[in-house]
Amino acid sequence: MSVKRNRSRPPGSLQERLLAMAKLARRRAEEAPEGEERKRLLRKAELTERSAKIEAWLAPSVSSKSP
Repeated sequence: MSVKRNRSRPPGSLQERLLAMAKLARRRAEEAPEGEERKRLLRKAELTERSAKIEAWLAPSVSSKSP
């Protein structure tokens, strides 16, 4: 008898989660003083936003129908 995995899905789509992470990083960067930490947070926000865009390009379109 195999054991069933207790597996749950994360809330929201990947794109929603990526954009939320980017928003949080930008908010923290605005609050951070000038310096390396602020640069790191801004870079993280930019990369996360870019990842969300790439994910949107690669995600299958809902309106397209397969034969």
